[in-house]
Amino acid sequence: MTIGLPENVPLPGMEAVLSGSTGGKGGSVRVPQPIPYQGSKRRLAPIILRYLPARPERLVEPFAGSAALSIAAAVRGCADAFRINDAHEPLWRLWQETLDRPEHLAERYARRWQAQLGRERDYFDEIRRRFNDGHDPADFLYLLARCVKAAIRYNARGEFNNTPDNRRRGARRPRRCGGVSCRPRACWRIGPL
Repeated sequence: MTIGLPENVPLPGMEAVLSGSTGGKGGSVRVPQPIPYQGSKRRLAPIILRYLPARPERLVEPFAGSAALSIAAAVRGCADAFRINDAHEPLWRLWQETLDRPEHLAERYARRWQAQLGRERDYFDEIRRRFNDGHDPADFLYLLARCVKAAIRYNARGEFNNTPDNRRRGARRPRRCGGVSCRPRACWRIGPL
């Protein structure tokens, strides 16, 4: 995601295509989606945005997940500031790291992706154990990129317990996203409303 960051900052994740108005321009724009997340609103975002009041001062996304709605609104210039929140602490800690230290997060994710090669299942289990002990944002991003359907599942003890999707290894390396209008980091707030 380049929102709140300089152009071309590397981040892991996916992209979505938004059609329609993009900051006054027609057509489509590729929008970075740094966090793979089951239940993302990225495909619905253009429809939901039609129902926003004209240019709100702040867009609040209380159940942010992948923050697809806020990202789409920022790219389209629909609000001046954004507040994203989610009850899931590892997720909002990942967002905090994504916005505050994107290069550091991307580098740490890339090291994890490289280290898995040739021992994907054992490495996934190792990262899952480590995440359950410390909730490191880079470990969480790796698990989301590798687990079945990017679904977050926890057992009764509160431990992440989803299994790896053996059909894919996650994003190979951080993506660079250029040409997307950025917003200053100060416009973004994460955490309790």
